Amino acid sequence: MLALLVLTACSTPTAVADTDDFRWMGTVVAGLSETGEQAEELVIPASATEVSLDLTGNTVLRRLSFESDDTVIRNLILEDCTALEEVVFPASVEEIGNCSGCTSLTRVTIPEGVTTISGSAFYGCTSLKTVVMPESVREIGVYAFSGCSGLESVTLSPNLTQIPDGAFYQCSSLGEVQVPEGVTSIGSSAFDECASLSAVSLPESLSVLKDAAFMDCTALTTITIPANVSEIDHTAFMKREGEQVAFYVREGSWADLNSVKYCLSGDPTTY
Repeated sequence: MLALLVLTACSTPTAVADTDDFRWMGTVVAGLSETGEQAEELVIPASATEVSLDLTGNTVLRRLSFESDDTVIRNLILEDCTALEEVVFPASVEEIGNCSGCTSLTRVTIPEGVTTISGSAFYGCTSLKTVVMPESVREIGVYAFSGCSGLESVTLSPNLTQIPDGAFYQCSSLGEVQVPEGVTSIGSSAFDECASLSAVSLPESLSVLKDAAFMDCTALTTITIPANVSEIDHTAFMKREGEQVAFYVREGSWADLNSVKYCLSGDPTTY
């Protein structure tokens, strides 16, 4: 069975909520009971006003959902939940994180309303195949999807202003990426060691490409540098092996006049 993580608004659970699966502090879910620790599916009851739940290392749980969209997540840690196939979040969620090491996940659908994907949120989710970010996402944390070696497709939010350090580091199956207009900076090792990356579209808003931003992207052979770029680190497109990247730059732009700083093989072609 393909594992699936769906981060979306609350839907009808496949199991009935059982308050006995949880430890309670008033109306707050604060942990799992003995029966909850053995459950393959957990449904947070509508009677829970808040959730503060650490499920780190749980190897039994396959599905987690919420009965009510009104339940507030104060803390939810799903790190190294290696059997987890699906999570259905309430509409109240604004930040997603703490899902690193969930090695069975193959797809992430992030609900509208989420504004932040925190640092290392999905680090090492090696079976993750697809990521689609809604327009509400404005920030990605460092190394958010690092080590997602099975990631093949990503759609970035049009409201991002930067791609942070290591965001997609070692996503070795990622084939193409379109960086949206509005992004001004691509951080250190943001797409480093994305060995399958063969097509990259950079926006006119981009101004900075930091060290190792696209280092060792062995399938990348050509790149067009937007006219507004004013800084490219000399390692941004470096390859330790294979053919170096060929650059297309706007005549008279910074990238044209300073190509010696980053162009490792020959001169760029102007347009």
